Amino acid sequence: MLLLSGSPKPEGNTVQLLKECAQVIEAHGVDAEIITLVGKKIDSCALAKTLPSLFCAFSN
Repeated sequence: MLLLSGSPKPEGNTVQLLKECAQVIEAHGVDAEIITLVGKKIDSCALAKTLPSLFCAFSN
């Protein structure tokens, strides 16, 4: 099971909650991994830049 955090805080409430969720999931015999986007550069509308038929809400 993949748990994804988009919070900018590396050890904030979101990550703490996901850790609790991971413990419950793993207690039921399922592997759980937390991925955080902290420090990652996410380019808005990257796909829309490569496919002209897509609309980017952030273009303006």
